[in-house]
Amino acid sequence: MSSDRIIDELAALRYPMDTTYGLDDDAVNKNIQEERESYARQLRNVRDRGLEIAEPDPVLGALMHATHDIRVADERRRVLIAYANKVLPGRGYSLDAIAGACDMSASGVRTAFTDRHIDKARDLIEHTTDTTDKEEA
Repeated sequence: MSSDRIIDELAALRYPMDTTYGLDDDAVNKNIQEERESYARQLRNVRDRGLEIAEPDPVLGALMHATHDIRVADERRRVLIAYANKVLPGRGYSLDAIAGACDMSASGVRTAFTDRHIDKARDLIEHTTDTTDKEEA
């Protein structure tokens, strides 16, 4: 298999045309296509110049990137769960409601976040709250 084909396939895997939510929007598809082309261009540039890269090869590098993306998404989900249950003004959402949204059990939600996640949620929204308060004044 040619390296160009592998590069194109990796770009398609890294930046899929996601129709999961029925997003058949030309602007969204154009952005995804641009991301694919940019990624493929970078891979070809590295290949053509014979540059040394930190990743062992494009396929393993793509796997490393996907693993990183999963870790980032998991952390983001934990912070959102903490926000929904502990930080949100008022009562917050019930464990059952959050569990339904996250495809988790209520006990899984209860143990999905720590005080660190609660603090991070508060820190992230602190600036937003300050800005909103100033605009309303």
